[in-house]
Amino acid sequence: MAEAGPAERLVAAGGLTVYGRDWGGAGRPIALVHGLASNARIWDLVAPRLTAVGRVVALDQRGHGASEGPEEGYGFDAVTADLAGVLDALGLEAPVIVGHSWGASVAVWFAAARPARPAGIALVDGGTFGGRASRAGMTLAQFEQRMAPPRSAGWTRERLLERMRAGDLRDVWSDEIAAIVLAGFDQFPDGTVAPRLRFERHMQIVRALWDYDPAELLPRVRCPVLVLPAIRDGNPEWTARRRAGVRQAEALNPRLRTVWLEDSIHDVPLQRPALLAEHLAAFVQQIDGAAPAAAGA
Repeated sequence: MAEAGPAERLVAAGGLTVYGRDWGGAGRPIALVHGLASNARIWDLVAPRLTAVGRVVALDQRGHGASEGPEEGYGFDAVTADLAGVLDALGLEAPVIVGHSWGASVAVWFAAARPARPAGIALVDGGTFGGRASRAGMTLAQFEQRMAPPRSAGWTRERLLERMRAGDLRDVWSDEIAAIVLAGFDQFPDGTVAPRLRFERHMQIVRALWDYDPAELLPRVRCPVLVLPAIRDGNPEWTARRRAGVRQAEALNPRLRTVWLEDSIHDVPLQRPALLAEHLAAFVQQIDGAAPAAAGA
């Protein structure tokens, strides 16, 4: 495991300045892509555990964290172009792209649109869920209402952290996790905060997710796919739907392999970083031990 922290990078990509955290390491490039309203630091507990198997970089997607945020342009074509630009600028050839939540959907879109570029993609609790079939009977307005974030601009820093501390992260909460959360917010002298991903920009991503359909995209992915869905007991109906959704995804692409993360929350990079890193490292090693044609012939 690397002892030093990451080098901070500012990269020109997609006409924007994109912030990245470069953990170094030797071997296969590994690009870590965060989820909606998150930031690159969600990988801080995972990334140093991967440097033994690859060159590890995490980026802030447009409008998030320390990256620039235009008023428009949050669809999948734009954000995957940003990712391609970062990979080009840093000279990261044939990477494994690891996406969490919405970031997993970004990884799927990237691999479907650019099938020869990634050596593999890993989908951490995202990417395989949703789609038109799962939203039968739902309107876009209903979807937007369900997916809208809290209007947290103007909250105090203490209110934000208390809300986060009282949620799914309560059992693992630490000062380090608080700093990771705050990296996604502007902090003001009066003690208030505002999300760096502004509300309307957030909703542009929600509208892009409305049109995201893994049934159309996964069959076009030509590289190995590791699916890492998080699951907990307590809601049998929800669990059954989730397992059924993953089975459907498995039927769409024979390159897809699933490892269920039992007793895990959605923000598993913060809750169980060692377990997640173990599965990701094994995936990278498996790709490097396979014939070169497995990545995109």
